Amino acid sequence: MADAAAPPAGGPLAGAIALVLLLAAAAALGLHDVRAFEATEPLARAPYGDSLVHLEEARRHFGTSAGGPEESPGAFYKPPVTPWLLARLDADTEAGAALHRRLQVLLGLVTLAAAFLLAHARAGAWGGLAAGLLLLGYAPFAFHQTKLLDTLPSLALTSAAFVLLDRLARRGGGVALGFAAGLLLGVSALARAANLVFLVLVAFLPRGRATWPGRAAILVGALLPVAATAVRNHEASGDWIPVNYSEGHTFLVGNHPGARGIYDLPPGYPDGVGNERAVERALARAHLGREPSPAEQRDHSYRTAIGFLKADPAAATRREIDKLRFAVDAYPVNDNYSLHRERERFDLLPGRFVPFPLLLVLGLAGLFTRSSRPRGPLALPVAVTVLLLLAFYVTERYRLPAAPFLAAAGGVGLARLFDPGEGRRMLTGVAIVGGAWLLFTGLRPLPYPTATLRESEQLFDLSLDLYAARALATKGDVAAAGTTLARSVVDHPRDPRQGELEAALLDLLHGRNEGEVAEIAAAVRSAAPDAPRLEALLRLAGAPPLSAGAGR
Repeated sequence: MADAAAPPAGGPLAGAIALVLLLAAAAALGLHDVRAFEATEPLARAPYGDSLVHLEEARRHFGTSAGGPEESPGAFYKPPVTPWLLARLDADTEAGAALHRRLQVLLGLVTLAAAFLLAHARAGAWGGLAAGLLLLGYAPFAFHQTKLLDTLPSLALTSAAFVLLDRLARRGGGVALGFAAGLLLGVSALARAANLVFLVLVAFLPRGRATWPGRAAILVGALLPVAATAVRNHEASGDWIPVNYSEGHTFLVGNHPGARGIYDLPPGYPDGVGNERAVERALARAHLGREPSPAEQRDHSYRTAIGFLKADPAAATRREIDKLRFAVDAYPVNDNYSLHRERERFDLLPGRFVPFPLLLVLGLAGLFTRSSRPRGPLALPVAVTVLLLLAFYVTERYRLPAAPFLAAAGGVGLARLFDPGEGRRMLTGVAIVGGAWLLFTGLRPLPYPTATLRESEQLFDLSLDLYAARALATKGDVAAAGTTLARSVVDHPRDPRQGELEAALLDLLHGRNEGEVAEIAAAVRSAAPDAPRLEALLRLAGAPPLSAGAGR
């Protein structure tokens, strides 16, 4: 074919050198991120939200130093891979949690290597390097490496599986390669149940050079871990649950009448992140008039959400457009931890400059090039991610699974930019996708004004400080609790909830002995040396007076 794409530039040595350099830079940056997070962010010692749920699952099903396992733990509420990892590393301890974060840096390297390899197979060392830099520059990727969540284990497993699927389609392969790819997909579903979609859709990937036995082996490998988990859940609860049963609540969060495309608590949920299972169970119990099984609890949430959708189809349609609007925006929406808090308040994640719209435009434009063929292994994970965002709701950890594949496709396009034919296709893609993005975002504003979202972030930030201080005090680390509250007072000088911070500080000081009060006072004065209001509160609680020059 006259306009066929040129073969990948550079040989295996160039690719190996580029990959080693990229991984070395990513490892150094990742370890820096982890150390900075642990030194700065009080939530490093006070897990929050879904992290608490994963830790609870780890205790219940596998056992940690904090307790467990239970004799009858029931079916998995959360996918079991992350709870298993947390239990094996004993992440209930600070040392175990720190080890888990470093493991996630390694999982991040696996994901980065997968993006590199997908691009390198199509556009050589330059394509792989461009893909790696795009992913490395995307802040949410680094943000989730430090969290006790299921995001990075799922991402690494899925990315590795698609590297093997790509290899199967491009060069062929037999049963062993197909089985390995399928097994990775199956285990990835045990890390994030939404990946079950791949077990169905992978059959529609272009056959390429893959043999039929190899393709059949994909399905066999994928079904084995899922089937084993389903059998285990049936033995534990009596319900046939393929992986876990929390997705009903997730579906309800995104599809109730008050939802606007992001995490909005549905009716009847007075509490925030981390208490969903108990509330969901209570609502199902009230509806059934008896204790629900896990499947009944899940199905009650699904039926409630579907009832809302049927009651007002027009509102449901508008909600889907709201989800799509959030899904393509640069604003990083989070439902657990706050990316804005870490970047803007604690100065973490330095040098992460790639916004999601840039990744999206470059990635989709890269698919316009002939070099991106076979497009299935790059396009399918992106399409599935978008469909899941529309089915549930938009949050950065649900959008992140598209990032390695968009980065790979974007890297291919950037590497081919100066090829006559391919460069035109890439620029055409940028014009079409970029133009569509500008038109859609221009005609459809975000459901909430950006100022409102930022105010919500500030409120969430202060709430996280209050939570962290109480959690640290419960653990006996009163100095860290005092430091957290003092920093929050200084960092939120005009927040109307200042009174809550001051009340929390007085509560922390109340009932302490003289030595503990002095320890808290020293921590507060060190964190906020020029805060007369805090000094007055310390004196009110009986702290020793500030000596000349102390705390400065």
